[in-house]
Amino acid sequence: MSFTVFASVMIVVIVWGWIGFLIIAVALVRDSVDAARHRGERLATDSPRQGGSS
Repeated sequence: MSFTVFASVMIVVIVWGWIGFLIIAVALVRDSVDAARHRGERLATDSPRQGGSS
């Protein structure tokens, strides 16, 4: 296997690894932000009618 093929394969693997890591990080951050926001809403108002459409 030549060096250029190896280098291009490594670049593709690194790029896709970063993309997957970013997607997972964004999903985790969004999930924690949603959980904190829901917790704040629950603490602020105990009425079960609010926030029905999400």
